[in-house]
Amino acid sequence: MSKTSVVLITAGAWLVGCAYTAYHYVTSIPALPDINPGYESDWGFQLLMFAIFRLPFWVVGLFAVVAAEAVLLRPSPGRLK
Repeated sequence: MSKTSVVLITAGAWLVGCAYTAYHYVTSIPALPDINPGYESDWGFQLLMFAIFRLPFWVVGLFAVVAAEAVLLRPSPGRLK
C-alpha cells in the first residue's frame, strides 16, 4: 500500500469517527424535565459547541497520526541506492 492510500484511509476513518462523536455529542444533551428547552438543546448550538471544544482535539490527533505515518512509511536509506 502506498503512503497516499494509507493517509487517505486514515483521514476517512478520522472523518467517520469525528462525525459519530459529533452526532453523539449533539444528541446526548438531555432536556431537563418540566423546563422549556432553550437554545442550548438546539442541534446547531450543540454542533457549534462541539466545534469549539472537541473538534480541535480531533484535528490535533489527526495531524499526529498522519505525521507518525509519514515517519514510519518513509523509505529506508538502503532502498534508495
